[in-house]
Amino acid sequence: MRLFEKRPFPLPEVVGRSGLLILVLLAVAAAVGACGGGGSDEKAEEVIKRFLEVGQNPGATIEVIVGKPPPDLPSGLPQYPGASIIGAAVTTDTGQKGYSVVGETSDPLDNVLLFFEDALEQPPWQIVFSTSQEGFAGMQFGSQDDPSFRGSVVIQVSTDKKRCSIFLSAQVVGEEASPQPFELGASKPLPRGFPSEMPLYPDMTVTDAAWGRSGDTTSFEVKFLTKSLPQDVIAFYRNDLQSRGGWSLTEKPIQGTAVGFSFEHNAAGRTWSGNIDADLFAEDTTYTQGSVQLRIGPESSPTPTASPP
Repeated sequence: MRLFEKRPFPLPEVVGRSGLLILVLLAVAAAVGACGGGGSDEKAEEVIKRFLEVGQNPGATIEVIVGKPPPDLPSGLPQYPGASIIGAAVTTDTGQKGYSVVGETSDPLDNVLLFFEDALEQPPWQIVFSTSQEGFAGMQFGSQDDPSFRGSVVIQVSTDKKRCSIFLSAQVVGEEASPQPFELGASKPLPRGFPSEMPLYPDMTVTDAAWGRSGDTTSFEVKFLTKSLPQDVIAFYRNDLQSRGGWSLTEKPIQGTAVGFSFEHNAAGRTWSGNIDADLFAEDTTYTQGSVQLRIGPESSPTPTASPP
């Protein structure tokens, strides 16, 4: 095994998509702020927030700070001497708080790397993994006092090779937020092109809808909530499809409160196949979550049978 082979740095969850986005956007925000003053800083913060909200949980909060670190950044985290702070972001989600700080220095990458390796090998910190490549270095570290703590440092040389960006991130576990009671929202539209021949459960509220195309096959998925019991949902679809004739149904094994079946139907040179499932909704068991997965593609060829000897 080549431990130090050249490979992408495996960013931890605390960095992820939003971390790399912060690295880019805060640099833009700093440039905008330098040109336009405080009002531009406020606009930059708002733009960054909008980008960071994409893909976040609805309950997550995001605070963006331009030109300085967060006031409640965990104490003892090393800061590179003389580095200018471009900005920071603080995200809070389901009892976890993430801190991201972006700085910049004109010192060489190796100097920055050695500083953080020395600093993060001092108690309570301990490096888990470190890598250095041409124009790039990174490390992951933890806390000997808190097993739930996760942190990382990413150092990136600028394209003109005159500066290094320093991205320091940390994630800590706080008090678990009290779960909010589930509220059923408005029903979403069905996927584009969803066939009218497929039955819809009465009074269902669509929560998720998706469709896709691959070659000659189109796939659909609809998830919905209803106050009916799982077995009632499955009985509705089973009875409806069986009453039409020509539909082959295969029951799935019952697993707890989860029930369902798969189906197949050939008509007009096309094969309709998929699954229908229902189970109690995890977030509120007074609801049942149903799922209809449908694929429409070229008619499948019959399985050849062996000729008698």
